[in-house]
Amino acid sequence: AYFDFVHSPHRAWVASAVTDRFKLIDGQMHKNSNWRPFVAKIAKEDRAEAMAAGLSVKIDTTG
Repeated sequence: AYFDFVHSPHRAWVASAVTDRFKLIDGQMHKNSNWRPFVAKIAKEDRAEAMAAGLSVKIDTTG
């Protein structure tokens, strides 16, 4: 069950960019609502090919 969960997390748990888990605001640490435990990644080569073709790069967060 754990293996299946880690390899296909719920879409709401997957971000398209790495963000800090906490933010320092006025000297205090606050949770970052944009933080997610998983991050979808696209290979640089795939991103470069899409951009060269004038396509936007959509990140699949479905796992």
